[in-house]
Amino acid sequence: MLSACLPSQTPIDVQSQVNTAVAQTIQANKNIEESVNQTLTAQAPLSTPTTAFTATLVPTLAPINIVTDTPAPLPTNTASLSSNSGSGNGGGGGSGNSGSTGSAYSCAVVAQKPHDGTTFKSGDSFDVTWTIKNTGTVTWEADWDFEYKGGTDMSPTGDFLIGKQVKPGQTISIVVEIEAPVVAYKDSGTIFVMTWSLNKGDHFCMPFIAIKVNP
Repeated sequence: MLSACLPSQTPIDVQSQVNTAVAQTIQANKNIEESVNQTLTAQAPLSTPTTAFTATLVPTLAPINIVTDTPAPLPTNTASLSSNSGSGNGGGGGSGNSGSTGSAYSCAVVAQKPHDGTTFKSGDSFDVTWTIKNTGTVTWEADWDFEYKGGTDMSPTGDFLIGKQVKPGQTISIVVEIEAPVVAYKDSGTIFVMTWSLNKGDHFCMPFIAIKVNP
């Protein structure tokens, strides 16, 4: 009787309730995540597309040193060497420069060995011989100097006396030792010029040698 009078009790499925709560929590988290993403998307500023500029490099052209097999122009040996002309050339090249007046002191290079424009290798040693004629009216004295005057000094030879008198119309052969300068491959074919002169107190009669040098 007592049992019949007590209210009836329905057993509680605790595990089922836990599972339901977990599922609801997961769904709620998804809803929050979607809401946040929508909010961020709405707040994102509209981007204005900009034109991309591509830099164009303009190359700077460096100077190019072109070496050709064509030798540099050499002085033309045509005129006689005279003190009043200021310049001139003989068979081997040369120029006149003197304080004297008239043609009393003049010369002509009638022969030269080797010829201007001959090619040598760096360091080659050789002699240049000028055959010089006295085309003036004054005798050259034996104690006059023959000396380096200008250009590239390619000679170990120092100044020296011509050693003999040279009367008008006569010739004298003068020999000077030459050592070809050392050049790099990029300077192959460079022309070197050296000038010497007679010195009687001032300079006149200036023969020169012009050679081409390769490494």
